[in-house]
Amino acid sequence: MVLPPQGRESLNRLIIRGTEVVSSNRVLRNIERFEAKRPLIVVCSDVISLPPLSVNIFGFCPVYKAEEYDFATGTWTDVTANYDWNLLTDLKGTEVAISTTGGVDRRFRVYIDLLGSWIYISAIMFCVRKINALSEFVVEASSYSNFSADVSTHLNWTGNVSSWDAHFYFWLDSDSNKRYIRITFTIRRDTDGDICIKQILGLSRAPPGILFERHYPFSWDKNRNIYPVADNSKDLGTSSRRWRDLWVGRDVHSGSIYPNADNTYDIGSSTLRWANVYAVNVITGDIGFEELSCPVCGQQFKVNDSIVLKVRKVDSDKILCIPVHTTCNPHELPEEEITEPPQEDKRLEIIPNPSFEITAIEPADENRMYIQAKFEDGIVVWITADIEASEDEITEKLKEAYVNEKRRIIEDEERKRKGAEKLKMIKERLIGMKKKVEIKADEIKRAEAV
Repeated sequence: MVLPPQGRESLNRLIIRGTEVVSSNRVLRNIERFEAKRPLIVVCSDVISLPPLSVNIFGFCPVYKAEEYDFATGTWTDVTANYDWNLLTDLKGTEVAISTTGGVDRRFRVYIDLLGSWIYISAIMFCVRKINALSEFVVEASSYSNFSADVSTHLNWTGNVSSWDAHFYFWLDSDSNKRYIRITFTIRRDTDGDICIKQILGLSRAPPGILFERHYPFSWDKNRNIYPVADNSKDLGTSSRRWRDLWVGRDVHSGSIYPNADNTYDIGSSTLRWANVYAVNVITGDIGFEELSCPVCGQQFKVNDSIVLKVRKVDSDKILCIPVHTTCNPHELPEEEITEPPQEDKRLEIIPNPSFEITAIEPADENRMYIQAKFEDGIVVWITADIEASEDEITEKLKEAYVNEKRRIIEDEERKRKGAEKLKMIKERLIGMKKKVEIKADEIKRAEAV
């Protein structure tokens, strides 16, 4: 049964559990209009699922100040440094645990910087654990961080709501649209122990875009590229919360790269090697070579042997050298090892049904393994697979990795080609250009003075 809205239709008949209570002969009298007066307080013992990335305006906002009220002196004491209050807005299941004496009211107020305006807070969810009573909840706003002026009160609730683990939902008397929020609450636990404040969520009518740009540590664009909200400002992982594997299909652009400990970790391995390393200067300790014996005389290298580097291969953009005994230097290397004319890159060819050979397998962890494979066009890929994976599963993963690598190589080559064409036009326009610049004497004098 649906009751008609007031002023639009008439309620002519009402039956409750088979008994007619409203009809042409039975009329209910003295029915007054009921309005839900704010604040609306909802106490939930179970976790409420919310879409925090679109509605919680407090997400990652700094709790820049916290105070506790001294009932004996009637004054507020700064307790900002006593607890990590920013856990209240981190969108996680973390909490601020405060040791308390049973039966004693504890009154706190926290200051939250919303980092902007046009946020329109309409309601607040207050998530706590291990409390027996909430007796006060006040929400104020100001344009000043110290609340010295322009203070407006949007909720001033007092009462006595009993609970233990609860989520209190307060609908504000009016929306707040100022930068700074101050929330005062009084809670009590009846026995000695911790009272735990988990999260304070601000439910807002703000557009989601404002939330992402102002508060959250990441954002994205229309092409689903993810990036931090500020350049060079956020980290991925920590020293104690590390990502396990990082898979990158194309390029990695970075500043300095450091190992987690000195003289501990490797770049590549004997079976998983980088093809080329380009650097202006290489500053290192010992220099190592893969060759364990002299390619001229065939004798094993020994401690205190003197060696020289001999050119083994000449490419269009580099030469490759190998070590030989100093005494073997006048002798030539085998002819086939000295020079190798540049060859066309077969990796750019589209080969139907290319064959591959698995060239290396290394353990990743107790349940997974790294597999390296080389395809007939020279493309080398490696994948991670379960140790119990079947040949078909491994082949399918290698196929996917090969297609992605092939596409990357072709796209990179196309970008290089377009870049070379642009550079050619620029060279044709600029090389040989001759002009004069006009420099006045006073400009030189000013430069000398500086």
